[in-house]
Amino acid sequence: MSFRFISATCEDNPILLQRDASYLSKLKNLPRIEMMRLLKGAWLVNEEASGYFKREWVTPITIEQLPTITKLVRAYDIAGSIPSEAYPDPDWTVGTLMGIDDVGNAYILDVVRYRERSARVLQNIIDQAKQDTKDWGDHLIILPEDAGAAGKTACDSMVGAVQQEGFLVKKNKMSNVKGRKLKAFQPFAICAENNMVYVLKADWNPSWFDELEQFDPSSRCGHDDQVDSTAAMSFQSAKSYI
Repeated sequence: MSFRFISATCEDNPILLQRDASYLSKLKNLPRIEMMRLLKGAWLVNEEASGYFKREWVTPITIEQLPTITKLVRAYDIAGSIPSEAYPDPDWTVGTLMGIDDVGNAYILDVVRYRERSARVLQNIIDQAKQDTKDWGDHLIILPEDAGAAGKTACDSMVGAVQQEGFLVKKNKMSNVKGRKLKAFQPFAICAENNMVYVLKADWNPSWFDELEQFDPSSRCGHDDQVDSTAAMSFQSAKSYI
């Protein structure tokens, strides 16, 4: 006899939500760890795994409170799958926009998150770059280059397509070394703990905060796409952009 676990959340049961309109809000108001397990389906999350980042380290601000931004970066973590019957919860493509002021503070200005096939992802990146230029001005785009020949070829193709549109692009070379995700995320987490990170108030805030607090590099539970996208915008990478 064999068993298979099929992950699902209350969002996969619309009839339940129709019959009890308050059920979703009840789950959202549970203590964070219990909420992550019962609402997000993150059954392996625990208190010890919540120590790399805490939302109270970050200062939420409105757009009116933004200072002058001297550097602007949109970094991506890229996936190319859509939900299917065989794979109902694939990774997300995430693009995080960060600005830096003249004293080195970081401002998380926008996070886009979607599931699309590779061709649509590339077009979305180009469209987003055009919108960012219109809304914020010139900026650097960081695209991941996965390890291996295939990863390099795929990244080169995307970089070339984005550069042809007139945008500045930088590769973020990834590795398969154990512990790389935590090593990449720690510089941002340390800056946040030192009260150097501000977040623009927006609808994407809860999902971003939840994922960064849930991040546990020793567990394969849940997603870390927003973590990887945020980590890609290390201050060193951003400061190298002039």
